[in-house]
Amino acid sequence: MKGNLTALQFIKECGGKDIEDAPSVREQRSNLVTETLYRKFVEGLDIKAGHAQDVSRKKKRKALLLLERYEDKSFLPKDLTQTSHLVWLAVMELEKEFISLKNKPRLISLPGAVTGEVRKGWELYGCLAAHNSEVEKTINRARSESLNIKKELRDITHLHHALDACVLGYASHFIPNDGGLWEILVKRHRCPEENNRLVKETHGIFFRDGDGHARLREFKPEWKKQIIDRLAECRVVQHVPKKMGGLVGLEENTRGIKAIKVSHPTLATDKKNKKSKWNIIWNCKSGEPLPTLNNSDDAIVELQQYGPRDPKNQDKRERKETEEKAAKLLGLRPKGGNGKLHVIKGVRVINANFGLALWRKNGQPEGEVQMRVILWHKVWPQLKAIADHENGGKWPQVLRNGQIIHIPTAKGRSDYREKWRICSIKNNESGLAFDMVRPDMTKARNGVDWAKINVSVLTLVKCGMQIVPCGLTGVNLKE
Repeated sequence: MKGNLTALQFIKECGGKDIEDAPSVREQRSNLVTETLYRKFVEGLDIKAGHAQDVSRKKKRKALLLLERYEDKSFLPKDLTQTSHLVWLAVMELEKEFISLKNKPRLISLPGAVTGEVRKGWELYGCLAAHNSEVEKTINRARSESLNIKKELRDITHLHHALDACVLGYASHFIPNDGGLWEILVKRHRCPEENNRLVKETHGIFFRDGDGHARLREFKPEWKKQIIDRLAECRVVQHVPKKMGGLVGLEENTRGIKAIKVSHPTLATDKKNKKSKWNIIWNCKSGEPLPTLNNSDDAIVELQQYGPRDPKNQDKRERKETEEKAAKLLGLRPKGGNGKLHVIKGVRVINANFGLALWRKNGQPEGEVQMRVILWHKVWPQLKAIADHENGGKWPQVLRNGQIIHIPTAKGRSDYREKWRICSIKNNESGLAFDMVRPDMTKARNGVDWAKINVSVLTLVKCGMQIVPCGLTGVNLKE
């Protein structure tokens, strides 16, 4: 009777009428209330009781009860997070590529529930385990524990995307592009007619068991071997954008400068505490202007920042003190010697690195290896300065997160012969270092053969480190 009408719209159209097939109540007919009584009822609803979130929900519900017409809102930015919209946009972009062809290819987008059922039915997770010990451990754990295997694999290897692509290919080949059939496939309990349809319309990949239920046939061994062989190549591509602009990783909050200190050239290192002796060259209490620091100064800046007011501690603000390298600070060395942050003796921290510049001294092939971390701020001027003043006019080589490197030789105990993906570029006290993993793995960690932590870049250069050109098909680790 109500259908898809809103509550107010339904009362306006049917108010005062008899409810269809309703029994009598206390010798009175069961009539629908009039619009006046309905509005009076809604206005009398209590929306003040409860906590703040509960009050907010009650207000929204009351507004919906008084909504006469519901209009579906247009496409919102948040809708991009929904897979269905992403697939729809992807199909539109792919169709543009084939718009000039007479015989256009079919573009099929299978729901995740369908591919999930096919993947579980064919037991294809073992294809990933054939060349990955971490996946094998996870599958063995799943036999005795309640695990979401898909979620666990996302944290181990990127190749679960490749396995999904294989499943999509096989599923779209055997299962017709029919939403009704997809709905039947994901059902837990199917009627005989639905079982019949699955067996007849899926090109023989379903069969009827002894109880008459439709079951997936076992995946053919030769198909499984083909998937295993292709996954063993570990072809994983990470997009490394070439864009140099923007202020990626720049903190929005300004920190105050408390002190600036540099390593003392004459004092020896304190071997007992394993800390260098520092010479404080500026202090905020001195009242003097900030000193001029050259790019070569190995300076450490002590920073201070006040946090939010704490109502539990008489609205006092806790002061947080940190230390950062001068090279990571924006506003400490402004162009022209004067800037907005410089005037108030404040800085902002740049937490993101663009990459690592690598070159030979004066551009000579046999020159000493030079390295410098390039912060994500005025990237092009930094690289141009290196080319003009330190590399004989040649642009330096830049290593970035996500790039694949090849180490062809070993030097002494340093044996990193393998292809690796750079996960992190670090500027440690001992020098510049990489965290790196096998290209198909997700995160670097200690104690495993497929990842290395804090590997000296200088050591890798001595071992003949090379950047591997990586196209859209990735790099075959078997080669």
